[in-house]
Amino acid sequence: MKDMQRVAFRIGAGILILGATLHVATLWPTVTALADTLPRQAWMVVAGFAVSAGTALLACALALLLLWKAADRADARALTLFLGFLSLFWGSVFRFMQVTANDESIRVMVTYGGNLVSQSALIALLLAGAAFLRFAALFPRPLTPRRLPPALRAPWLRRLREATLRPLPVWTAAMVVIASELWLIDLVALFLPEGIEGGTWLPIRIALWTWIGMYLVYQVASILIGLHNLRTSYRMATPEERSRMQWLLAGFNVAAWMVVGAFGIILLIVLADVSASALGAAVPLAIVLAPLVLVLCAAVGILYSGAIDSALVLQKSTIYGALGAVAVVTFAGIENALSNLIEQRLGLPGFIGAMVAGGLVTAVLIPVRNILLRRVNRRVLASQDTAGKSQVPSAAQ
Repeated sequence: MKDMQRVAFRIGAGILILGATLHVATLWPTVTALADTLPRQAWMVVAGFAVSAGTALLACALALLLLWKAADRADARALTLFLGFLSLFWGSVFRFMQVTANDESIRVMVTYGGNLVSQSALIALLLAGAAFLRFAALFPRPLTPRRLPPALRAPWLRRLREATLRPLPVWTAAMVVIASELWLIDLVALFLPEGIEGGTWLPIRIALWTWIGMYLVYQVASILIGLHNLRTSYRMATPEERSRMQWLLAGFNVAAWMVVGAFGIILLIVLADVSASALGAAVPLAIVLAPLVLVLCAAVGILYSGAIDSALVLQKSTIYGALGAVAVVTFAGIENALSNLIEQRLGLPGFIGAMVAGGLVTAVLIPVRNILLRRVNRRVLASQDTAGKSQVPSAAQ
């Protein structure tokens, strides 16, 4: 990569990351105003903002690390853009949120309009899908049509997939969808007869639904094709490459299925007349946690497994210390939330929440403890075997 191109990319990506960070920072007054309108369930709003803001800031931190240390790698540049655009969209989601509540429930509605701020958020999500397609075509090695398995059916799908391996079709298609968002409705309105209200005129509605359809098709296709390309690269990778890419692959897969599951629950509630109180809570939980799972897995893959560059791998003690700090903060948040919930809903003393939180964390850590013990034992045995082999030649001498 040439020096001028590297500098230009760093400037553009740096502005993107800075904009995403400012989105998160300027949302705090909006969140506090929302919390004031929800006296009993205010902690839920603050917790939701904390998760989304933390996810966006972690994505920005990873993007900055890749921007500074791995700007010469094409897959690192694509992942940097993906994390930047994702954080720009996800960090600003509370800006478009309307919350109403009573003593029994909370109703949340996210609305995007036609103003510049709404359009920039939707465009950021679309460009995140395009960047993910590019990353999937480049990581860990560029995926070419010759490396793809033979097509068994639907040759046009094969040609579509081959087109997503090149940057020009991916970004051109994204630009077409963005242009339709910005100008399609206005262009159709120019040809309408005077005196007809645009909101009730059929061509306006057709243009609107055309843009929505293009947007959704591009997003769904970018997710499905990108995941398919990543799985193909994983099957064709060497064992060393597989160990490097498994965390990133797992993060993208789990996050995608969480979002799909959330929309499946919505369809089940709407079409099958299932009680929303029984399954409705899983929808916001899955949607809020999906980006967090993705970014955490990306962090582990980059900083622990060396997914992008082995020079970015942190020392194990640093990772364990960071995980310990995250565990302490997470436990404190769970304990505080449960204490408030038990005290408000059940009328019990708040310290019972700490006891319940401790029990839940213990129940979760029991199976994790066994897994960690097995992994540590395997590492100890492997290190002993290596030490024994290294001593054999010296003893013979």
